[in-house]
Amino acid sequence: MPNGEPNERIFHHVDPSRREFVKRVLAGAAFAAPVVASFSIETLCVSPAYAAGSSASASSSSSSSSSASPSPGPCLADPGYVGPGLFQAYVEDVTGNTRVNGELVLAIRQDNQGESADITVRMTKDAEVTSAYLVVNSVKVATIALNDHDDFGHHDLSGKITAANLNGLCDFDSLLQSMASLQVSAMIGGTYSSESFCALGALSPASASPIIQING
Repeated sequence: MPNGEPNERIFHHVDPSRREFVKRVLAGAAFAAPVVASFSIETLCVSPAYAAGSSASASSSSSSSSSASPSPGPCLADPGYVGPGLFQAYVEDVTGNTRVNGELVLAIRQDNQGESADITVRMTKDAEVTSAYLVVNSVKVATIALNDHDDFGHHDLSGKITAANLNGLCDFDSLLQSMASLQVSAMIGGTYSSESFCALGALSPASASPIIQING
C-alpha cells in the first residue's frame, strides 16, 4: 500500500457510512504486535498430582518449587527403590580456609531392622570432624553421626544413616532416589590447625555399583 494508505479499491465495496471505520481498522492492523504463545518451563515438569489440583494447589506448587525444600512434591505411595547400592563423594573445603579434603562412601543395606546406609569417611590427617550431613538444595536432609578410627596417614571415620536421621523427606527411599538422581551432596565440617572448614562434594553412584532392589 503506497505511502501507508489503504488501497482505495477496497472502499468501492464498502458502504460509504462504514468507510472511515474500515480505514481505521486496516491502519491499526498494520501496526498490531504479533501474539507469541508463552509458558513457564516449570509446567513441563508438573507432576500429575499437582496438574490435577485446583488453582490453589498450583499456586502452592509454584511457591514450593522456588523454596529450599528438598521434597519435590507430596508423599505418594512408595513403590520401592531399584538403583545403585554404592555411592561416593570427593569432598574439599569450599571456604578456602584450608586445603582439607577427603572421601565419603555410602553403602545401602536392608536387614530385619529396615533400610539403612553404612558411611565410611576418610579425611586429611589431623582434620577434626565435628559434623556431617547429606544435603539437597542447600537443606540438610540427613544427619550423619561419625565415629573416629585409628589414623594411618589420614583420618578414618564411620557412621550410619537410618530413617530416624532424615529431615524433610518422605521416607528412606526418597533419599535413595535423590542420590540416584544426582541431587545429593555430602557436607563435612570441622577444624584443622584451629581453622574451621566446610568440605563439600556431590554424591554419585560408585563405579561397578551393585543394583539394590528394596520393596516399598
